[in-house]
Amino acid sequence: MKIRRATPDDADAIAGLYVQLKEHHLELAPGMPRYDQPDEDWLEKANTGLRDESVRFYLAERMGTVGFVKLFFEEKSWGLVCEVETLVIDEQARARGIGTALMRHAEQVARDEGAIAMRVNVLRHNSDGRRFYERDGYRPIAVRYGKTL
Repeated sequence: MKIRRATPDDADAIAGLYVQLKEHHLELAPGMPRYDQPDEDWLEKANTGLRDESVRFYLAERMGTVGFVKLFFEEKSWGLVCEVETLVIDEQARARGIGTALMRHAEQVARDEGAIAMRVNVLRHNSDGRRFYERDGYRPIAVRYGKTL
């Protein structure tokens, strides 16, 4: 498996994985506005992220794109933090170590950039996602609240 930084040519592959994520999250939390969008909108989301200098996508490839991690960095009063905004593995390629490999890569990128911590948000209903991160040493540090307006 190869992990590399995404380029604008990867927008279609990223959008396809976003659609899988959307479907998964709509099953977990029906009606959530973030994911209740037409499939075509995810291509624009991918293109926007690929143009944003503060965002980084890294792709995992094994006979095509099988996953991605999307990172951004944020300066906090206590230091630079790397946030995993999105981690998606193709549903046909899950449970094969791809997510772990992408997270290892993300953590190395964060260290290389001088980040002192990693953060990730996981839907409350996503017990598989929470188990994945907790197995990897991530611990709950806050409760995030939201309200649809």
